[in-house]
Amino acid sequence: MDEVTTSIGTGYGLAVPGVPVGGKSGTAETGVGGTGKNTTWFVMYAPAPHPKLAMAVYMEKTGGYGASVAGIVAQHIVADYFGVKIAPIGP
Repeated sequence: MDEVTTSIGTGYGLAVPGVPVGGKSGTAETGVGGTGKNTTWFVMYAPAPHPKLAMAVYMEKTGGYGASVAGIVAQHIVADYFGVKIAPIGP
């Protein structure tokens, strides 16, 4: 879980500069035969390996995947908590 934001992890791109983070992404299909929007979540803790902050961000039927939807929100919460400036969410 400590490697989730590395190049081999499902949360690649969610690193917070100067704060080692760990986590796990999740995605669940909804609707009959998976035809609905995905429900996503991302569990994150920091700093790894001795966390002072842990959270789960759960986003129901928002579409996308855990790391690309809920993970972005978790990343911004961690960055804000530790006073790290990162690019804002948005297009």
